Amino acid sequence: MKIEKILFATDFEKTAAEALRYTFYIAEKTKAKVVLFHAFCNGELLTKEQESIRTQKSIQALQKLVAQNTPNHQLVRVEYLTDKQFASAAIPKVVKNSDIDLTVLRMKKRSNSLFGELMGNTTLEVLFRLE
Repeated sequence: MKIEKILFATDFEKTAAEALRYTFYIAEKTKAKVVLFHAFCNGELLTKEQESIRTQKSIQALQKLVAQNTPNHQLVRVEYLTDKQFASAAIPKVVKNSDIDLTVLRMKKRSNSLFGELMGNTTLEVLFRLE
């Protein structure tokens, strides 16, 4: 299987930098394009202006993450995507609509509480939603 597009989805957890370096290493070796993705939904309703501001801030944060953690990032083709949905709902749509071949997720565990254990985590939710 040829890898042409890699999705890197993050919530900017501390360990995202290591996962991002891994993603760019694979992309450089396979000549794949990296699609960097952040979902910024936290359950609140946003105006169009607020959504636009959050989109800009998310893209700027993704660009900063790349610039600070991948010294050879200019050797890899990159696309930036954001969404106002919860990550667990948005990521499967991105995978399907963008013809993603490989997905790298680095999401924070919800919590160590009973709620967190019952609800699982974003990675598991994404896997269950992918067909």
